[in-house]
Amino acid sequence: MKATFILSLVMAILIAIFALLNGTTVPVSFGFAQIEASLALIILVSVAIGAIIIYLIDVMGKFKSARRIKDLEKKISQLEKEVSEKAAVISKLSQAEAISNAAKADKHQNTQEKTEEKA
Repeated sequence: MKATFILSLVMAILIAIFALLNGTTVPVSFGFAQIEASLALIILVSVAIGAIIIYLIDVMGKFKSARRIKDLEKKISQLEKEVSEKAAVISKLSQAEAISNAAKADKHQNTQEKTEEKA
């Protein structure tokens, strides 16, 4: 962040010096109109317009990234909910299986006791 600020400041100073060294008046044609303006002013306005365009592109990129992050966080939340629901189902099935195994063991033990009594 600090390096970016320093680099931007150095570039702004270099552009300002370049614009001041080229201060002559030049004709500028917009296709439908032509004006005479200082070359320094044209350079500075062009740099400012470029900076604004770059800033707007950066803001749009950050907006898209923030929206994507929000969508992914929502998807993570949904998947975590699914995982917890499936874990609850697994827990219930495990309990049912344990009860079933206990019942089978009791039945087997009762069968053995009856067999022993007959003998």
